[in-house]
Amino acid sequence: PIDVFAPIAYAELRLQQTSNLSDSSYNLTGGTPSYTSADKTTVQITLNADDVREIKLKTALATKKEDSHITISYGSFVDMAGNEVKSVSSAQVKNYLKDITPPSLVSYDFDLDTGRMTLTFDDVVLRSSFDPTSLTLQNSRLGNDSFNKYTLTGGSSPSDNGYVIDLVLAKVDFDEIKRRDRLALGCSKE
Repeated sequence: PIDVFAPIAYAELRLQQTSNLSDSSYNLTGGTPSYTSADKTTVQITLNADDVREIKLKTALATKKEDSHITISYGSFVDMAGNEVKSVSSAQVKNYLKDITPPSLVSYDFDLDTGRMTLTFDDVVLRSSFDPTSLTLQNSRLGNDSFNKYTLTGGSSPSDNGYVIDLVLAKVDFDEIKRRDRLALGCSKE
């Protein structure tokens, strides 16, 4: 049996895209171990939030079973007798559960002087998937007045993948929003 109460050398646990050490990889920094078998030979590690974020930012790592491997260095774990675990050069994940939770917008900031929006999400988002034309600004939650709402026609994002996406409005959108006297006036707590 593995001793989950003994210190675990998380830095010696590396997730890899393939068995090739030069491919995308990430060394863990921590987590919470627990037994998943009655005989205590199977350990599950719940990753810490920083590791989850860093892994999600690596778009070629742990996105499916085929790009989810682990390397374990000698001594990363010990058994109940204090014997160090043998090293594993590369093992593909046995069971893979895909992330199916869509990200949600947590907050956004809009600067009408610069024509920039900052969108903050609760999960890592791919900047390349961001489509500014899917955003509609409106002066109320109902948005039933067509003059007081506006769907963007474009824009660009200098952001990398992450929790925050910055958007630079297209000039035509920036000008049109400024022209509408009842749109983007300030914060509302409706």
